[in-house]
Amino acid sequence: MLPVASCADVQSVSMSKFSALFVVVALSWVPLHTNTGNPFVEKYINASQRHFDEKDFVAALSDIEHALERDDQHFGALEQWAKIATAMGDMDTAAYAWHSWMKIAVAADKSIVSRKRLN
Repeated sequence: MLPVASCADVQSVSMSKFSALFVVVALSWVPLHTNTGNPFVEKYINASQRHFDEKDFVAALSDIEHALERDDQHFGALEQWAKIATAMGDMDTAAYAWHSWMKIAVAADKSIVSRKRLN
């Protein structure tokens, strides 16, 4: 005989599944890094990702350094730099890259200081 679940059990399971689905959908709508303005930077980031996927970390690092030379505050480039450094075992560089990423993210969230109107 199958165990019978109470109505409260079924409701809590369906609500937890609904909550998990809601979180997944909500996060999929939020862009993690939206720096898509410079096609040259994006070209280097994409090349770096291809090299990273092929486990060619030296070439990936070279490409991401070119991207960071063009835009040193690009979220995607900083994130890729941290991933490459972690894969290469360079935790100091990875920590520096994540720290730079977080510093820029915090600064982007702060509102611009309003100025007093002088009359």
